[in-house]
Amino acid sequence: MDHRQILGDRYYAYLETFAQNAQAVQDLPNGSGLDHLNALAYEVHTDLCHLLRMDMGQHADPAIAAKLDEAAAVTQDYPAQEADYATVHQHACRAATYVRLLVRLAQTPRAL
Repeated sequence: MDHRQILGDRYYAYLETFAQNAQAVQDLPNGSGLDHLNALAYEVHTDLCHLLRMDMGQHADPAIAAKLDEAAAVTQDYPAQEADYATVHQHACRAATYVRLLVRLAQTPRAL
């Protein structure tokens, strides 16, 4: 399933939204409320899950496959509901890093 063909113009709009959510985590000022951070962390976590399900046609490259495995591991490590601010922020930043990587990968033209 080629998500570029299925989603058409919306494909790039989704990628832009994912990138903006990842940037919002990075730009979050210290002292922001835990509820706000949890909402952003959930958004970025969900974006990462969506990106991992998208077919980017790059899985044959061993270096990229390793990064995809690392990103998948981040999705399995979601903090508990009662986690403190530092734990949630650390997870959100890790997820945001992989979101930005996978957005760049998704925007890269495929070799035929």
